[in-house]
Amino acid sequence: MNRFDELRFIRIQDFNLIPRYMMEQVKGGDTKVNRVLQFGTQIAKDPLTLLYVLADTQNKIKGFLWAEIDVFDEVIHVNTLSLDKEYQDRNGTALLKTVDFLKSLLDGSKLQKKITFSTTRPKAFERLGFKRTALVNMEIE
Repeated sequence: MNRFDELRFIRIQDFNLIPRYMMEQVKGGDTKVNRVLQFGTQIAKDPLTLLYVLADTQNKIKGFLWAEIDVFDEVIHVNTLSLDKEYQDRNGTALLKTVDFLKSLLDGSKLQKKITFSTTRPKAFERLGFKRTALVNMEIE
């Protein structure tokens, strides 16, 4: 059994329940943790926002998942998946099991079983079977 198997997803509606270091450890992008916390309650209460903590058997938070249902493109887009280092592995177990969890949420819905991620590590995702899409993120400062 992989350590990740002992975690369970629990839906929450408040970013303040997530340990701050888990937000701060997210690589890439310029996540403004204080801004997320300022607007987090409003964001999390949106029915199209999927905010989950990953809790261990003692109900200690060991990670979080923040995704959104995009009804226009009919996909779930994952903004953030962050885990304690003890649950991370080189095989991508947490990532793949998170995809399985999200697909289970799509069962019975009219959405495609398509999940997208923003990442700074595309090669790691490709090793796990993900493919690059034609959509490219662009930014301007």
